[in-house]
Amino acid sequence: MGAAVGTALLLISGDRLFGRLAPWLILLATALFASGPRVLRGSESSGLRLTRLALPLQGIVAVYGGYFGAGMGVMMLATLGMGFGADYHETNAAKNLLSIVIQSIPVAVFLALGLVEARLALAIAASSMLGGWLGVSATRLIPVRYIRSFVILIGLALGAWAFLK
Repeated sequence: MGAAVGTALLLISGDRLFGRLAPWLILLATALFASGPRVLRGSESSGLRLTRLALPLQGIVAVYGGYFGAGMGVMMLATLGMGFGADYHETNAAKNLLSIVIQSIPVAVFLALGLVEARLALAIAASSMLGGWLGVSATRLIPVRYIRSFVILIGLALGAWAFLK
């Protein structure tokens, strides 16, 4: 539902306003992801149930994904981490599955409205699925602390790039 709302917002408003917000949202997601392990450790000791926040925050990420999409993976790793805890591999697998669902909504709408070329959309979809599969396979071989550092670095770089754009 969130992706459908985001897609509708994009069609109604265009991308100018969201383009101004995107760098901030990407950096916020990166900060959430970077602080995730500390926040989760704190929640375990205090009894705070962050899992209640995971679903509404993921809904917001779905709206973002339907509207813009860049940096959505970092945002999802941050919000889903609240629900899955410290298990990066489970969080990453859920992120990949939800990314397919979220990104298929705007693609279907844009295809139906003739706003994108079907052949190119299919090529992008196939390469994204292959990349997701290869990424999951690769992360099983690399220690999680390196993956976390890489994701944070990519999030910061993407945020900086979005500011410069």
